[in-house]
Amino acid sequence: RIWLTALLKAFRATKDEYLQTFVLDQMRWCACTCHAPKIRALADAAASDHVKEYITWTASEADGSAF
Repeated sequence: RIWLTALLKAFRATKDEYLQTFVLDQMRWCACTCHAPKIRALADAAASDHVKEYITWTASEADGSAF
């Protein structure tokens, strides 16, 4: 929980597409179903459409809908 909170904060603190993508990749490893809404809420801070797509994918992996 602590790591995910730090990742959410780091995502919102940057507009760098690479850094946002890196943070989302980290979230893929530690997020669970309850975190999916928080991940989807990051779309308003996304640096690009690519990052928005990655947000959708990461959230769907977290909530299990990607499988």
